[in-house]
Amino acid sequence: YTLLHTFCSNKPHTIVQAQFGPWPAANSAVTGVTAVAVQESGGDVVEVLSAGGSSALTVLVNGAAVNVNGATVAFGQGVIVGGAGAQAVTIKLAASQIVVRVNWQAGVGAVSALSVFVDINDGSVACKCSEGLFGFYDGSQATEWLLPKALYRTSADLPVLAGEFAPVGTTAAQFGEAWRTVGVAHTALPRVFDGALPAGCNRTAQPPSPPPPTCAQSAAALACCRRFAGRLFEQCIHDFCVTGECMGDFDPCRGVVCPDDQVCVGGKCMPLPPKCPATSSYCWGDPHSG
Repeated sequence: YTLLHTFCSNKPHTIVQAQFGPWPAANSAVTGVTAVAVQESGGDVVEVLSAGGSSALTVLVNGAAVNVNGATVAFGQGVIVGGAGAQAVTIKLAASQIVVRVNWQAGVGAVSALSVFVDINDGSVACKCSEGLFGFYDGSQATEWLLPKALYRTSADLPVLAGEFAPVGTTAAQFGEAWRTVGVAHTALPRVFDGALPAGCNRTAQPPSPPPPTCAQSAAALACCRRFAGRLFEQCIHDFCVTGECMGDFDPCRGVVCPDDQVCVGGKCMPLPPKCPATSSYCWGDPHSG
């Protein structure tokens, strides 16, 4: 699936794609991100993959493995920064200043999933010229769901017109499937992942089966999903009952190691305010910290 593609005039063109697999177990009805691929302006392809049940992520540059365990590795368009144990990987693109952060998320058995965050540090590289599952970046919620064309857009397709967005009534599942890179409407050439499509990539998404009432009506499921309403509540209950995990409990800072003068916030290392001790992250953003 295409998460992000930027196509601004006279700016770097960045591609972020993801592969999904059953999660948290190999026979699960829920999928999670199992691999991420990043490419900027036709340059090197960086892939981050979950390695079975291991918490150490595998990183490839143009198909060749690189060691990022607590290390910084340069490639043609930027650098890759690995956290301790390679549980978190940060890809910093030099020209666009886009940062892609990938964290390992524990699964069950031999399958692990990844969490993916993209930081747009220079709005001019994506404003009104981005597409993919991460949405159309223009500051308006009404125009987030830009539908794909057969191939990726280029600057020749600007400006994006109102008729190119998903019509009223489009579900999140329909929008998501539209960005499958081997789908009918969207072929997303080039597919930036190295090698052949993994097994199952051509399967049609199926409606989820209702979870058993013993789980759906349990106190644990309701406690996890009470912050949602309507279809989101139903989806949360289903995911909780299938995976056994409350997705809202995931800590994006797990595996992220920051310098002594910084603290992890939302998966990013941020400078500590002067009033905070260097050994504590509690007062960052705390309205009661004075």
